[in-house]
Amino acid sequence: MIKATTQDVVIESLVAYCKRDLSGDAGFTGLSVQTDDTTNQVFISQAEGVKANLTAESQIAWTGAILLKVDSYIDFSVYGGAVASVVSLWDLIITYRAVVSGGYIA
Repeated sequence: MIKATTQDVVIESLVAYCKRDLSGDAGFTGLSVQTDDTTNQVFISQAEGVKANLTAESQIAWTGAILLKVDSYIDFSVYGGAVASVVSLWDLIITYRAVVSGGYIA
């Protein structure tokens, strides 16, 4: 999970990059990326992150503006599949800016 620390930040873009073809991982159904807020802000829905969209070196991207408050998280969820859940198979690239000086994500 990725957390806003010190100050609020605005998430401007997010890219989930799949490093290999996961079509052979029988249990894998997809992924999603969202905040942990009471009302989740969704970057990539489970419908967008379906297995069929995630062949080798594929990307799913989101652009916009979502406020991530201090101590709020971005959750990266992988659904099913032992191979697909290995973190090293994914790159999650996030572009953000601090609302006030000192805000960052970690």
